[in-house]
Amino acid sequence: KAQSVVTIELNDITYEYGIIVILKAEIKVKPLDEEFTYDGKFHMPSSIEFIENTSLCSGHVFGNITYLGEIKNVGTISTEIDDIEILDDAGNPVTKNYNVVKEKGNISITKRSIEIGNTDLVFTYDGTYKTVDTANFSIKNKIREHKYEFTLVNSINEKNAGTYEFTFDLVIYEDENVDVTSNYEFVLPKGSLTINKKEIRIYTVTEEIEYDGQEHTSFDFDLLYQIDHVLGHQVIFDDEDYGRITNVGKVENKLIVAKILDENNEDVIS
Repeated sequence: KAQSVVTIELNDITYEYGIIVILKAEIKVKPLDEEFTYDGKFHMPSSIEFIENTSLCSGHVFGNITYLGEIKNVGTISTEIDDIEILDDAGNPVTKNYNVVKEKGNISITKRSIEIGNTDLVFTYDGTYKTVDTANFSIKNKIREHKYEFTLVNSINEKNAGTYEFTFDLVIYEDENVDVTSNYEFVLPKGSLTINKKEIRIYTVTEEIEYDGQEHTSFDFDLLYQIDHVLGHQVIFDDEDYGRITNVGKVENKLIVAKILDENNEDVIS
């Protein structure tokens, strides 16, 4: 028995495709604002921060990042992100999938505070000149490699008791004598040279004399002991106010210093 074949023709099918678009993820980043105390070294950005609550996709991290802007001396500069790399969780670069908006940051260097040691000099009067023609006082918290130099504004050459002030300038250098003083914060105290008065003590002794009708005074005997006065200086006693006695009785064997003359015959008792 013969078979028959039936042919069915399908209607034409028309397809209209949409598209799937993956847009770049936008992140906004900037170099982290940083502040350092002056340490003689160059500083540049070391990390970044997100702004406006943007972030990377889950599992993505930053790879290599390069920055523009470095600073060494006191001041503030703007910093920028030069190039940035973003990696997925397998370590593959995916930077092209991001629209990276870069904004500027800042780095600031603040002055380094230093402390200058005691600048007061104290002597006891000894008749010699005390001279301050150089100044070399200690400094704390200075960068170890830096050198410094004190220069006196006014020198001192004094020998008499009193307090004499002097002032000085300070310059701090780094290598090759580059002046970096402006990177330090400090107060220059006034120095002083003090010459204190020398204390001398005058002792007289007690002496018994048999009445002989003569006046006896403190100058009649070798009763004077001068202790620790300046060598070469002469002690002159008051020739009116002193101990004197004729009749039986007793008086103070006193001597009053009127002058002390130095080697130039100048009175230095004051």
